[in-house]
Amino acid sequence: AALLTGCGGDSSDVEDSPSAAENLQFIEQLARKGDHTQMFSLGMAYYNGGEDIEEDDLLALIWLTLAAEDENLKTDPGLMAALTELNRSVADADKANAETQIKRIKDGFPKK
Repeated sequence: AALLTGCGGDSSDVEDSPSAAENLQFIEQLARKGDHTQMFSLGMAYYNGGEDIEEDDLLALIWLTLAAEDENLKTDPGLMAALTELNRSVADADKANAETQIKRIKDGFPKK
């Protein structure tokens, strides 16, 4: 009986699985706690867009810039390519906004 109950629980887990946007919120919580790997994941999600996630160059630039501060990530070819493209495509005024947001995140500014 326990096995059958367990199986039933598994199927409800699939039905109740979080959306991509909900997963992104969870990743952002971890990123805001200083997890550089999650910063990279979040930045790439905004860079590439996808299911329930709109591309957002400014958010991608913010999170990938933060991720690039990690010794293990700063030489990642995907990260470097994305940052290079974003630095070319994001307007200077938006870059200034990104720097402000980066400082707030680093200072532990509460999430939205």
